[in-house]
Amino acid sequence: MIIGLQNQKLYLGTLIDQNMPQITLQQAKRLMGVLSALPLAVAVNDNLISVSFIRDNAMDPALQKGDLVILDKWSIRQARFQRGDVVEFVNPQDSREKLVRRLAGMPMDWVHSEGTGYKWLMEGRCWLKSDNRPGRNGEKDSKLFDQVPLGLLTGRAVFVVFPFSRMHPVLSKTQSLDGQSQIRD
Repeated sequence: MIIGLQNQKLYLGTLIDQNMPQITLQQAKRLMGVLSALPLAVAVNDNLISVSFIRDNAMDPALQKGDLVILDKWSIRQARFQRGDVVEFVNPQDSREKLVRRLAGMPMDWVHSEGTGYKWLMEGRCWLKSDNRPGRNGEKDSKLFDQVPLGLLTGRAVFVVFPFSRMHPVLSKTQSLDGQSQIRD
């Protein structure tokens, strides 16, 4: 590839190509600015924060289908999440799909699973539940997947940013004063 400058025009092309496209120096500077910011944007999206659309109604009413949420990826990378947090994870049965559910059980917890009773969660595994009642929408959660590896968690939902009429923080359901979980089966 040849890059040439002639009469304040920048020429890009090869030795064979006589019809080289031309851009002004100002356009070249803008292009370089955008291209130099791209690695930073990718790093922030992969490691710190990103956004995700809610694709189903399993977390209704807290999150509804079509909501755009901000995901805190750093807290997942640093293992700073707790029971009750709303997290995004890779579907264990279809790696192309990401879902958002509530973290109902942490490693080494006992959780109640409808139909099978209590389960002990192995090290490195968690239990994810939808906020809807069982069977309401055929939710994809730990009732279907069983224990989910912590490595499949990709982000913690922290704020709904769209639609603007529903803009609000995503709250974590925590333990009550008597130590009983407020998370439904």
